[in-house]
Amino acid sequence: MNLAPLRRIFVALAAAIGLLCGLSSALPARAISPAEAGAHPRPGLLDPDASAGPEVQGRPWPSTGQIGPSLLSDPARARLDPESERPDPAALQAWVDAVIADAPAQTDPFELVDACMAQDMQGNPDSPDDNTPGASLAISVGGEIVYQKGYGVKHADAGGEIDAETVFRIGSTTKQLTAAALMQRVEAGQVDLQAPITTYLPDVRLAPPYDMATITSEHLLTHSTGIPDQYWVVNHTLGLQDWLPYLQLSALHAPPGRFWNYANPNFSLAGAIVERLGGQPYPDYMAEQIFARAAMTHTTFYPALVEAGGNFATGHDGAQRLGPEAFDWPAIGPAGTAFSTPSD
Repeated sequence: MNLAPLRRIFVALAAAIGLLCGLSSALPARAISPAEAGAHPRPGLLDPDASAGPEVQGRPWPSTGQIGPSLLSDPARARLDPESERPDPAALQAWVDAVIADAPAQTDPFELVDACMAQDMQGNPDSPDDNTPGASLAISVGGEIVYQKGYGVKHADAGGEIDAETVFRIGSTTKQLTAAALMQRVEAGQVDLQAPITTYLPDVRLAPPYDMATITSEHLLTHSTGIPDQYWVVNHTLGLQDWLPYLQLSALHAPPGRFWNYANPNFSLAGAIVERLGGQPYPDYMAEQIFARAAMTHTTFYPALVEAGGNFATGHDGAQRLGPEAFDWPAIGPAGTAFSTPSD
């Protein structure tokens, strides 16, 4: 296989990441008025300046800022402030080409991948607790997996070598799976992205005076509902539908559609819509309509299936619990509790 194009991808990605890391610090601060921020601005939405006066001084992050009422229908609304400094595309391309030209030749670009993984897993030498016991990856080019490998051990104490098919809990990568399920309901004509979510979840409420009918499925998928990233639940065994009434304790950070604000409840709500319209529990819908149809044979929401398979990485966080049962919280499932492998 000709690895030259792949090598260019690796080097270009490294160059682009380096540029983006420097870009956020180069963005000039600008004034954000209370009227622009909405009635309920929160520090989590901006990087505030301690010397701010009546107006909030902030530097909008590339992923945060005013986006207007419709991100999906008008992507231009999600761009940074037009007055912000932006790199010239031609200059950026010339710089990337120069980096590639100066890069040392490698007979096997995957050696670089292995070296990067080894360095990342080592973490901070001064803080051993930051080290990563095990990891796994897959690289796909043109729809074909060209490299997959496991690194480290399944358990920091008991060992057990990780291979390419070792199952991990994939956290918030679950969100793209939930988005696919909701878009299936859109394709089936059951969901309108611009319709209020109360069309599908009529019994869901927010804390007065906030109105859930101002939130759409589009807002859910783009993290622009204004709902805070808090679940207001003390009983972690609650299922999706039983969790919904707790939203009555939630106010909004900002009017829906005004800001990008990462919040897990957005995708729990999306999963609740899928569950309600699909007529079956969310994990079962995902197994039949997403995982089976995509031949994702190692992906599930059920810890018992993972444990029965035997080849899984142990979680070392989550209230100090180990094994696939750690952090088993049904209400947050659509936002972050799927198990999978890189190849899936």
